[in-house]
Amino acid sequence: GLGDVYKRQELARDFDICRNEGLLLAEIDSRSLAEQLIGTLFELRLNNTSREELYMLSKTILRGAATQAGIDWIDRKR
Repeated sequence: GLGDVYKRQELARDFDICRNEGLLLAEIDSRSLAEQLIGTLFELRLNNTSREELYMLSKTILRGAATQAGIDWIDRKR
């Protein structure tokens, strides 16, 4: 629905900000990453994947798309 579109656009905008700040690799397509991440998390949640597992998967995917500065920032969070 419209809420999903907004969430994807908002996440893509956040990824653009992270890339501009040197936290996300330059070659990452923000829109594509946002769509794939949200789609994957949604599907996994429908299959009763726990929130903790979703968190760890998200963190792993984001670390893979991040620069070293981004990885360091992610690792300082929770």
